[in-house]
Amino acid sequence: MKKISLKTTLIAIMAIGLLGCSKNSSTPDQWPVPNEVRNEFTQRFPNATRVEWEFRANIIKADFVMSKTEYDAWFENSGAWKWIRTEQDLRPSNSSLPAAVNTYLTTTYPGWRIDDINYITTPSVNYFEVELEKRGEMDVTLFIKEDGTVLHSFIDNDIPDNYINPATIPSAVREAFNTRYPKAIRIKWEMQGPLYEVEFINDNFKHESLFKADGAWVRTEIDLTPKTAQLSSAILSYISTNYPGWRTDDVDLIQVPEDEYFEIELEKAGQPDVTLLIRRDGSIVHSII
Repeated sequence: MKKISLKTTLIAIMAIGLLGCSKNSSTPDQWPVPNEVRNEFTQRFPNATRVEWEFRANIIKADFVMSKTEYDAWFENSGAWKWIRTEQDLRPSNSSLPAAVNTYLTTTYPGWRIDDINYITTPSVNYFEVELEKRGEMDVTLFIKEDGTVLHSFIDNDIPDNYINPATIPSAVREAFNTRYPKAIRIKWEMQGPLYEVEFINDNFKHESLFKADGAWVRTEIDLTPKTAQLSSAILSYISTNYPGWRTDDVDLIQVPEDEYFEIELEKAGQPDVTLLIRRDGSIVHSII
């Protein structure tokens, strides 16, 4: 299936290279797929053809065709194998989308063209992944439900200047990333000085992680919104007490080996913006004006 902005041969090589390090493809009869996965796959997709399997950490992904449409199905082992996600490749046109989604697109992105559409099914939520493009603008990807509710959106910067081919990434870095984020999709690798930086989507949120060359995890930043962050009462109390009348503009969750905290941007008319680094219990790591 098409991935986010896999528009050039170079990016295609990038995606193939990453999977290539851990991919074994075969039919279910030829590869020792666990019986739990084989049985659930057959029950869910009895008419599947051209099945290929990919293995990474505790995730198994099946690529297949059904009714002339390409699908991916993901299975996770968290004590027992279970289905966690299906991607259906749809035609990149408005006719593939519900009226509420089309209304949102034409209202919010007038003049933009639909480049690709996937329909994502999970145990908790179903949504469309819509890639939009417009001349002179950076591509936009939306995760949007059938009723027009946007779960997440982000801008795709295509190939960064410091892009690196995943085939050249040290095996220790690759293994550490795959172990920590086995469900990661839409993966891009860069170099930040001596560190390996990877951008990806995990559980419907955009992540950026840093790893050392020996595979040691350094930091992860998760792109949230004031709504999806679900800030604790301690944090909300601190903000309302110390910054009454200020608006929360942006929220990221920062995870490091020794700590976890939110990076919250606050703004108020006539005042310079403030950035708070604050833990769930309301204790301040740092504040920046």
